[in-house]
Amino acid sequence: MNLEKKMEAILIKRKKLNPNDDYGIQKSWDEIIEVLSENEENTISYLENCNKEDLYWISEVFEDLAESLPK
Repeated sequence: MNLEKKMEAILIKRKKLNPNDDYGIQKSWDEIIEVLSENEENTISYLENCNKEDLYWISEVFEDLAESLPK
């Protein structure tokens, strides 16, 4: 499955979570970080082309994502 499809599935689940569902939110953050950490070039391309709403949801994990990418 390509990056866009993986992220689409994760973000659909994330958007449906209750804001008080700490476990569900953390699980979804971990999935986002795992998928976006697989390939830095693909991630940059994906972030440059994703829509504003998806970018909003992904922004929750920017700091953790930055730490997971090679320096």
